[in-house]
Amino acid sequence: MFFLTSGDFMAGLHITTSNMMEILAARLADIMTPPLPSPCSPEIVLVGSRGMEKWLSMRLADYHGLCTNVSFQLPRAYLLNLLRDATETDGPSDCYLPDKMTWSIMKWIPKIIDQPGFDAIRHYLESYEMDYSQKLHQLSHRIARVFDQYMAYRPEMLLKWETGSATEGDEVWQAELWRLLREDAKEPHPPALFKLFKEKLKAFHSRSILIPERISMIGISSLPSLWIDVILTLSSLTDVHLFLLNPCREYWSEILSEREREKRQNKGPFGGGDILMDKGNPLLASMGKTGRDFLFAFADIAAEHRDYFVRPGESTALRTIQSDILNLLDRGKGEAPRLECRESDDTIECHACHSPLREVEVLYDRLLSLFENDQQVKPRDILVMTPNIDIYAPFIESVFSHSKEENPKAGDVSIPFGIADGKPMRDNPIIVSFFKILDLAESRFEASRVTALLDRRLVRRAFGIASEEIPLIHRWIKESGIRWGIDEDALIDLGLP
Repeated sequence: MFFLTSGDFMAGLHITTSNMMEILAARLADIMTPPLPSPCSPEIVLVGSRGMEKWLSMRLADYHGLCTNVSFQLPRAYLLNLLRDATETDGPSDCYLPDKMTWSIMKWIPKIIDQPGFDAIRHYLESYEMDYSQKLHQLSHRIARVFDQYMAYRPEMLLKWETGSATEGDEVWQAELWRLLREDAKEPHPPALFKLFKEKLKAFHSRSILIPERISMIGISSLPSLWIDVILTLSSLTDVHLFLLNPCREYWSEILSEREREKRQNKGPFGGGDILMDKGNPLLASMGKTGRDFLFAFADIAAEHRDYFVRPGESTALRTIQSDILNLLDRGKGEAPRLECRESDDTIECHACHSPLREVEVLYDRLLSLFENDQQVKPRDILVMTPNIDIYAPFIESVFSHSKEENPKAGDVSIPFGIADGKPMRDNPIIVSFFKILDLAESRFEASRVTALLDRRLVRRAFGIASEEIPLIHRWIKESGIRWGIDEDALIDLGLP
């Protein structure tokens, strides 16, 4: 489907939506087929994560035969550097990160805590029996994170504070603290950079500003309003292509979850009445709020829109749910009767496991079964998601190890894998092992934590322990009744007899 919105057409903005990432990747490849006017200029592609970068680079390589001269960037870092270059701003670019602002806030709070308006801060720091410096650091870090959110979602408020505009309530001390932070930084923050950028556009009509010849954005499900405004401004200067994943082809901006409906019913003088808003698909209403707000931030923008929606059908439980979301159906009501799942339908499974390690082991077994039963499925077709990859990374590395030495249970079968995102420290096994040993000093030396170190090959090698000997060590510990504690002194330190 292809159509142009009414109103003033923004020639540089192109929005492509689909319910399948594969289609969006193919459309991106189509856009990149005509080369840029400058042969040495890289394609700028903004992605939501490094995992998306890896997946997308493989898709583009399949489409073009290779993926080269493509610069994958994270939105905030790239757009911030672009604003800094365009406004010719010097100095470090990280002084407004929460960790850096924390120390500046810690420096200023004790100096201004007795000023009017800081009563709440003073009472908080004096009210708990926790160490003062520890409380101050925790509070400063919390304030820094709030300021970081203000820069992304309330930039106008920060700019107003800097002009000394009248404030009231909790804004009094926040505004004063923010002005002091600005003095420490000695450089403009992101909202101020964007303001300078727009002023320069008005003054020079973009003739002296270097902007990429084309910018694409894909695989991003949410973006703060500040950076959305930056992207829209850039679209007046160059071609900007947005590839948005939208699970529903209907207009679903107004649907409400049951919790949202209850909140609205209890508000106002007429609370308790029925809310005349669509319920739509309950799964989409309850779990799609973040994506909904992001998608419909572009709904009223004058741009070139293209939609590529694919009907998944209703042959399985998973496809039926996808179809209901696509068509905004509340199955079981109206013309969409409920369907019973076949016993042979395994497209959706729930596994209750007692630990992260067991979760990964079950995942490994299920993947082996999947590859055995369906020869067309390849490891590259599998995506495993987790809310915190750093918790699961050691278990993934242990269970999915390619070599028999690292994972005797794997036998001759191994599944190639890669871990995306997470902390860079995790990629260095020496650093990881070192910090795990340091963590023991703050623990009770539980048997499980000590023996977990043996999962790391570097530790086993240092003590001359073969992987085949680990089950024997576990058996000795169990038969000896060892649970925790390194020696008698450890018991005394904990006040135990």
